[in-house]
Amino acid sequence: MTTLAELKLQARQRADMVKSKFISDSELTSYINSAIAELYDILCECYGEEYFVTEYEFVTTDAGNYELPSDFYELKRVDVKLDTQDWVTVSRFNLNEETALRSSTFVAWGGYLNIRYRIVGSSLKLAPIPSPGTTVRALYVPLPVKLVDDADTMQDFNYYSELVIVIAAIKMLSKEESDTAHLDAERAQQIARIQSKAQNRDAANAEQITDIYATQYDYIKGVR
Repeated sequence: MTTLAELKLQARQRADMVKSKFISDSELTSYINSAIAELYDILCECYGEEYFVTEYEFVTTDAGNYELPSDFYELKRVDVKLDTQDWVTVSRFNLNEETALRSSTFVAWGGYLNIRYRIVGSSLKLAPIPSPGTTVRALYVPLPVKLVDDADTMQDFNYYSELVIVIAAIKMLSKEESDTAHLDAERAQQIARIQSKAQNRDAANAEQITDIYATQYDYIKGVR
């Protein structure tokens, strides 16, 4: 873990602005949070579920729409628990399927599951409307936590914080209208390093294509 205080100091050192007051601490904190967001997106693109994924589980009422968590950023999967207590992964529906799905009766027993989901605004829409008491689980990537206090920390995977420091230093020098060419090159090198290694977090087993049809019965009444 790396603290905000450490990130600020190292960014000032990299920009040769340790004693300079040209960039305030609050402005530098903003630069650092922006740089963390950039690193976060790179890691999300490189199998982000292995770094940040979390679960949100809820039980349905008689509604079709359910508010997503306040820290929701990117959905990875939606599962529904059957009467057998087995979890089944469901697919997203297309907008032109919604009418047919809404007119269907929810079925989660008897060998098939006819439910779909779609993100609409800040809600997760389910169709057809599940029976009250149905358990749904969403696996998602949350938004990165913003650093505010000097003691706040970012999770530092294999010194990936170096990219954050370099980006913040570039922003500092850019405001000063100073040359950033040396840091631009380092930024490109850091991004290439992260992209090449982040995908290999589980080096023992490579990713495989999943045949969802071999693991679940999936059927929509009236829709093919």
